[in-house]
Amino acid sequence: MSGASSIRLRACVVVIEDGKILLVPHFNTDVGPIQWHIPGGGVEFGETLQQAAIREFAEETGLQVECSEFLGIYENIKPDGSWHSVSFAFWGKVVGGTIQSEMSSYGERRAQWFTPEEVHELKYHPPAFVDRALASLKH
Repeated sequence: MSGASSIRLRACVVVIEDGKILLVPHFNTDVGPIQWHIPGGGVEFGETLQQAAIREFAEETGLQVECSEFLGIYENIKPDGSWHSVSFAFWGKVVGGTIQSEMSSYGERRAQWFTPEEVHELKYHPPAFVDRALASLKH
């Protein structure tokens, strides 16, 4: 096994408004130049999963969010052993703020709203959460 020897804990919030899901771009991933993620990030020591999800959502989008019920767990282990993460997702709703953007060496990083049809044209992560969120729109 090569690479890291720790498990990354990630917390994220799935938000759907007006039939669209909010995703943030991640650049130069192992699947291509852009992969769209549910907003979230690493859990810090002493922080609850919901606290981490709310903080990371705000950092990545500029929006304040409230978490509601638990959506699920997604585990990702790369075959070469270089990456192991466990993501915890919550349903949520935006309660304030405005979408912010930041420039990186790869381009503008700005959260965007996507319809289910638009999402299916994208590379996105974690697939289990995005697919479940989009399936909820059909009911």
